Amino acid sequence: MALKIVTASAGSGKTFRLTQEYLILCFKHGPNYFSRILGMTFTNKAAWEMKESILQELDLLAHQPEKSKHKERLIEALPRYKGREDKLREKAAAIQREVLLKYHDFSLTTIDSFFQRIVRAFFRELNLASNF
Repeated sequence: MALKIVTASAGSGKTFRLTQEYLILCFKHGPNYFSRILGMTFTNKAAWEMKESILQELDLLAHQPEKSKHKERLIEALPRYKGREDKLREKAAAIQREVLLKYHDFSLTTIDSFFQRIVRAFFRELNLASNF
């Protein structure tokens, strides 16, 4: 698995691009693949916006694909869905269902929260108090 880094300034479409990359990965692999993706941003607001954007696009792709802003790029990246809107809808619905059922594995977080989780896990492994 490759590390993908997207750097851009404010207002340049990072959320759009990250949503697109996230969807491509999910559609390329199985419906549970989202649990293997870690998205990190600087702010809680940006993490929330990414989650909201991904969930909205999955809903559109599952129920109203013609309204999706990512449908064409998704089909371009994964030609097996070209002319197969029924399969695209099915896959979107399956991914959406899995994300909602396993929301705790939907990992889009801040860099700070990610490192706090690592430090807490490290303390647990060493049997140290979490306030060490």
